[in-house]
Amino acid sequence: MRRFRGGARFSRCEVEEAHRSSMRSLKMPSTWFIVKPDRQLGPYTNAQIKQLATSGQLKTNDLVRKADQTTTVAAGKIRGLFPENKALSTPATPETAARHVGSGQ
Repeated sequence: MRRFRGGARFSRCEVEEAHRSSMRSLKMPSTWFIVKPDRQLGPYTNAQIKQLATSGQLKTNDLVRKADQTTTVAAGKIRGLFPENKALSTPATPETAARHVGSGQ
């Protein structure tokens, strides 16, 4: 048990959980990039990349990466990005990508 100001006592487990919880709230949001053979699109926030997936602008086999990583992964491999019943689809066409870039997203 640890004693804090005011005489409050907490177990080590309670203190560690409070610390983990406070660190989660301080975590910076992830920044994502969509990687195409000839260019990189982004940056996108978690909410933006999820919206692209939901709207169909981002396909499950499009390559993405987090800003702090160099390795790309198929977007469909990212848990929670696409609805679970969504099957792997074809890559975005150049027209779709051009429309996407032109929209400023």
